[in-house]
Amino acid sequence: MKKALILGVTGNFGRAQAQALLDNGWHLHLLLRDLNKFKHDSMLKNADVTLFKGDAMNMDDLLAAGKGCEAIVHGINMPYDKWAELMPKITNNVMLTAKKLNATILFAGNIYNFSPDDGPVYDEQSAQNPITKKGGFRKQLEQGMAHFAQTQGVQIIVLRAGDYWGPGSSDSSFFKYLVLDNVPKGKIWLSGVEDKKHTWAYLPDLGRIGAALLEKRKDLDLFEVFHSAGHDLTGMEMVDAVGQAAGKKLKIGKFPWGVIRIIGIFNKAFREMLELRFMANVAQSLNQDKLEALLGDVPYTPLAEALKTTFNAHKIDTSF
Repeated sequence: MKKALILGVTGNFGRAQAQALLDNGWHLHLLLRDLNKFKHDSMLKNADVTLFKGDAMNMDDLLAAGKGCEAIVHGINMPYDKWAELMPKITNNVMLTAKKLNATILFAGNIYNFSPDDGPVYDEQSAQNPITKKGGFRKQLEQGMAHFAQTQGVQIIVLRAGDYWGPGSSDSSFFKYLVLDNVPKGKIWLSGVEDKKHTWAYLPDLGRIGAALLEKRKDLDLFEVFHSAGHDLTGMEMVDAVGQAAGKKLKIGKFPWGVIRIIGIFNKAFREMLELRFMANVAQSLNQDKLEALLGDVPYTPLAEALKTTFNAHKIDTSF
């Protein structure tokens, strides 16, 4: 049986890949620092899931959990204020583990790498001129992975996508703050301007895409990057779609950036979040021609269906 080590299964990307790989007949090894966080998860009912207690900062833990695995899903994403310190160390450990196991790495990429001046649509060859610290960290991390792959013979696949949302999305999802927290109150928040395109990654689709890429890994080069377009929507297109799914007209409010700025005086993670505010006011989309050329039909759930599934999963009350 095909086996994969999942890192970050309690997060958005890791959980989505785990579910899709299970559906595709893989056996999963899940590495968690705190097993109690997962003890009530429905995934544990699956006989093809094995839990390991450990930390990705520890090579011995990674090697023990990864034994027999031919793929590693790197879905770990540290808090913004810990990113520069911890992510390079964790990623280096993951790459060294993959080399020892002869495993392929699937990594969660995002759109921070790009400058609005080089958009609004980015493909895998687009210039990367990030204008934020986090974008710079991301670019540097991917450059390091590319170098490791090409010099050490470890296959690494970067799957780049937009903001995560869906039935299994975590509390860290921006969609939660804009939509899920507000729809029961009869409203929705816009994070910025109404008419700029923004790419949203519906997690079940992204999981199926990742699983399909791993099935095709023998046809791919040592270092590959793929973009997933997801649902590419303006702010008002999202507002209209959410309103239709809820069956009610929603009041439109603005995301409280001012409050975030005040909290950021005392909270470094919130302060780091402000660096990304510009993304709410510029158009940024991902071109997935390369993905379509490889897969043919790219997994895609119609927006209305995806919204209703997400509302049901999060038990969103639309009877306001």
